[in-house]
Amino acid sequence: MRCAWLLALLLPACFEHKIRLEDQTVVELVPVGERTAATPLARITVADYKGEIARLRFEREETLYAKTMPPELKALALDQLVERRLLAIEAESLGIKASTTAVSKELLAMKGAFTQKEFEQLLIDTFQTEADLRRALEERITQLMVLETQAFNRLKVEEADVQKAWAEKPAEEKIRPERIRARQIVVSTEDEGKKVQQELAKKGADFGEIAKRMSIAPEAEKGGDLGWFERGQMPTIFEEACFPLQPQQVSLLIPSEYGFHLCQLLEREPERPLGFEEVRVHLEREIRTDRMRTAQTEYLTTLRSRFNVVKDEVVLATLDKETP
Repeated sequence: MRCAWLLALLLPACFEHKIRLEDQTVVELVPVGERTAATPLARITVADYKGEIARLRFEREETLYAKTMPPELKALALDQLVERRLLAIEAESLGIKASTTAVSKELLAMKGAFTQKEFEQLLIDTFQTEADLRRALEERITQLMVLETQAFNRLKVEEADVQKAWAEKPAEEKIRPERIRARQIVVSTEDEGKKVQQELAKKGADFGEIAKRMSIAPEAEKGGDLGWFERGQMPTIFEEACFPLQPQQVSLLIPSEYGFHLCQLLEREPERPLGFEEVRVHLEREIRTDRMRTAQTEYLTTLRSRFNVVKDEVVLATLDKETP
C-alpha cells in the first residue's frame, strides 16, 4: 500500500483529539540524580500509548481496525514510545530542533506522492490537519538529528572493513543468479487482454507504446518496463511465465488478483560470479547500517540510564483489557 509509510507517521497523533479524556499517565520517566532536569516530555499518557499501539498495528498489519495483538507487541509499542520520548528529551536538552526548511521539504515530498484530493482525504481519514503532520515530521527529523550528532558522528567504515566482509562472505553469496529484464501490460478483464493480444499480433506493433496507452499498471508510463529481477523477486505465476521466454517473445495472458497480464522478455543475463567492485558499495552500506544499529542501541541504553521508567501497572492492565 503506497500510503502505508505516511499513515504510520500520522497515526500517533490520531488520538490527540481524545487527550482530555485520556490524560492519565501510563509511564513517567523520572530523572536519576540532578544531571537530567525534569521535563513535561517525561510523561507518557494513555492517548500516547493508544496512538503507538495503532501505529504499530498499522505498520505490521496495514489496518487501523481491531485485531488481537500479542502481549509482546504491546510491550514493544510501549518500549518504542519510551525510546522516542527519550530522544525528544535529549533534543530539548541539547537545543536540537529541525529547521522549518527541512520540515517543509519533507512535507512537500510527501505531498508529491499523492494528488491534492488524495492527500486531503488521507488527513481526514486519520483525524489530522496539515499542522498535525508538520509537527510529526518535525519530531521525527529532530530525533534523527540527535542520533546523527550524538550516536553516529564517529562512525566510520574503512576499506579494510569492506575487504574483510568480502573475504568472509560465503561462496554461494558471491554468485549473481540468472536475471531477466521484462515489461508488462496489465488490463482489467480477459476480453481487454485478448484485444491487446490482437493488437500485438499486428505487424510493427510496439509493446511499449501499447503499454503506455492501455496498461493500468504503475509502470505503464515507462512502457511497462519492470527492470531487472531474479527468481524469487516476483510472484511465482509471473516468473513461470517470464523466465522461459526468449528475448522479444510475449507470454500468454496471465490472470492475477490485479487483472490480466501480458509480459515481454527484453533481456536475459545468465548466472555469473560477482566481482568485489560490484558489491563494494552494498557491503559498505551493510556494515554502516549494522554499526548504526549498534550505536543507536548503545546510545539509547545510555539515555535510559539517566531515568527510572516508572509504569502505572494498574492503568496498563486496564488498557490491555480494552485493547484487543
